[in-house]
Amino acid sequence: MKVLLKTFTEKFNWAYNDGHPAIPIGQLGWGYSIFLLSKFGDTKHPIKFYADLYFEAFPSFIDQYPIIKHWTQQEGCNMTYAIRVINRFLEWFGLVIVDDFDFHFNKKEGSIKRTELLNDIFKTEL
Repeated sequence: MKVLLKTFTEKFNWAYNDGHPAIPIGQLGWGYSIFLLSKFGDTKHPIKFYADLYFEAFPSFIDQYPIIKHWTQQEGCNMTYAIRVINRFLEWFGLVIVDDFDFHFNKKEGSIKRTELLNDIFKTEL
């Protein structure tokens, strides 16, 4: 698991796994997302809750996101975060349970809760 996690977070470019811009949204600072889940993940929170906290810590990504007609830069960043971090990292690794969210450009307000596996793998001091 350690080798897989290290390879996925440090060697594999997460942008190769989706159609979003090649900005390192989510991959840069992935440990911060783990920290946030350690702190708040015992109860369900909207995915946007975590995205907002992430972009509060890494605000420069919002300005880097290209302007497109389908959504604002903030919405694009939030969707990229949801796909890369929540779905294609945390959910794939069994670290969160996702409720009521479609990761295919749906603006539905999904929620997540951490699993016990997250607590077993990552020890954070809060």
